[in-house]
Amino acid sequence: MNALGIQLGLSSLWAFLVALFAVPSIIYIAHLKNMLDTPNVRTVHESLTPRLGGVAVFAGFMSALTIFAPLNNGVQQLLAGCIVLFFVGLKDDLVSISVSKKFVGQLLATGIVMIMADVRITSFQGILGIQELPVGISYAFTFFAIVGITNAINLIDGLDGLAGSIVLIIVSTFGYYFYQYGASSLVTTYSYPSV
Repeated sequence: MNALGIQLGLSSLWAFLVALFAVPSIIYIAHLKNMLDTPNVRTVHESLTPRLGGVAVFAGFMSALTIFAPLNNGVQQLLAGCIVLFFVGLKDDLVSISVSKKFVGQLLATGIVMIMADVRITSFQGILGIQELPVGISYAFTFFAIVGITNAINLIDGLDGLAGSIVLIIVSTFGYYFYQYGASSLVTTYSYPSV
C-alpha cells in the first residue's frame, strides 16, 4: 500500500472514530435540551429524532482533514466554506431560518471556494461536444453546480436524515474512479507568487 492509501485510510478511520464517540453524547444532549425533530409528511422517521447528528460528522470530517490533509491547493478555502455552511445548518436546526438567509450562507461559502481558491469547472472534457468554458460561464456553472448539490443533499437529509450515507457512497465511488483513472492529470494546480 502506498503513502496516499495509508493517509486516506488513517483519515477515514479517524473521522469514523470521532463521529462514533461523539454521537452518544450528542443524542443525550439533544434529548436533554429537547432538540428533536418531530415526524411530519416529509420525513420517514416515525418517532422523535435528535437533530444534531451533523455535529458529530462535521467534527470527524474537520479534525481528519486538518490532521491528515495538506492545507494547500484550495483545501484551506474549502474548510472555510464548510465552516460557513455548518453554522448556517446548525442555526437552521436550532431555530429555523429563512430561505434567503440560507442562500446568503451558500453564496458566501461558494464564493470562498470559487473565487479565493479558484476552484471551478473549466471544461466539460468533450461531454455534449463542449470543451473549454469561457470564464464567465465557468464561474456561473460552478456556482449553480455547488449550490444545486448543496440543496439536493439538504433536501435528502430533510426526508430521512441519512444524507451522510448517500453522500459517502457517492464520494467514495467518485474518489475511487478519479484515483484509478489518474485524476491528478485532470487537475490544474496553481502556484501563487510569494509576496
